[in-house]
Amino acid sequence: MRVFALLLSLVASSLSANTLTFSTSPDEMTQSVLSSWQECDQQLWCEDNLTYYRGNYFAQAAVSQSALQIELMTEFSIHQLSQLQLNLRSDGFSLLSVEVMGERFDISQQSSQHSVSEVNAALVQFINRYPQTAPRKLVWQSSLWSAELISDGEIISLRFMSRD
Repeated sequence: MRVFALLLSLVASSLSANTLTFSTSPDEMTQSVLSSWQECDQQLWCEDNLTYYRGNYFAQAAVSQSALQIELMTEFSIHQLSQLQLNLRSDGFSLLSVEVMGERFDISQQSSQHSVSEVNAALVQFINRYPQTAPRKLVWQSSLWSAELISDGEIISLRFMSRD
């Protein structure tokens, strides 16, 4: 019975207006934003307490006829930065590039020259050269979305853009 209650609460939370999931298409996500978020400016909708996995975020969505862009923002913590990367992987996103303090690691370029295990090892070494609080930008992509995870050591911003 407890398992059933847990499953029911998970389903209910994934259908909640203030919960973000990327199992829906950009068109469905746009309709959800337009129907349940607060309009805070022309073509801009806001949500003060949006849940993405277990984290709570301030969110903004820019809606146009051709695209949807959703940005989540929260205070920086090393744990939160790590969790967001795990969440993106769980949602089917692949990491394309990492930029830390002006230095860039392009995964697709490295993949054309090295094996996957060599690229993974080089990426870990690249990231570990810098403190977790160093400014960084990680570019991700899924079949329907692009994402940029940006951190400056004070604020974390995760921006999702619908892909054409």
